Amino acid sequence: VVTADVDERHGTGRDARSVCRHNATAKAMQVSERFPKQTVLGADTLVHLGDELFGKPSSLAEAQRMLRRLSGQTHRVITACALVQGKRKRVFSVMTRVAFRELNDRQIRNYICE
Repeated sequence: VVTADVDERHGTGRDARSVCRHNATAKAMQVSERFPKQTVLGADTLVHLGDELFGKPSSLAEAQRMLRRLSGQTHRVITACALVQGKRKRVFSVMTRVAFRELNDRQIRNYICE
């Protein structure tokens, strides 16, 4: 596994699938530059609720805020994969609808701490 140092996009008001595909492609392209003869897989997953996009939470506090925001809501989870080998590139993505029940603070804490 080789990590990519890519400034991932999220935020609001953007097309979730396009952002996710962009992030996956940027990761694969960056690693491919270091290993040009290899086939490189880059992947990204985003959570989409309304006009908000959420990436991987960077802290426990951010994870709690994210789960509170998703509590009782139906949201979409998008995963994109990019395969890159030299100048050849293939990108695909899938989207899943996820319905969360209402979560109380104890349930959120227990989930995060597991």
